[in-house]
Amino acid sequence: MDAALYVPDYAPQIEGPCRAIGLGSPEGARVLVVATPARGGTTVNLMAPVLVNEATGQSVQAILDGQNWPLRAELRAA
Repeated sequence: MDAALYVPDYAPQIEGPCRAIGLGSPEGARVLVVATPARGGTTVNLMAPVLVNEATGQSVQAILDGQNWPLRAELRAA
C-alpha cells in the first residue's frame, strides 16, 4: 500500500536504502508498506517498507532496525 496515502505520518529514515536503488534523496522514493488483513482488522508493517525508484523500477525492502517502527501497526480509516 502507498504509505503516503494510508499512513501519512510515516516518516522513516531511508537515506541509505534509497542510495541502493539509485536515488540521491528519499523524496524521490515511492514508499510502500505491506498490509496484512485479519479478522480483528488490517495491520501494516512499518518496520520493513518497500522503496521503489519509479524512474528505473529498482526496488528494495528496507529493514529499519533501531527506528522503533512496529511490525504490525493497526491501519486506521482516513
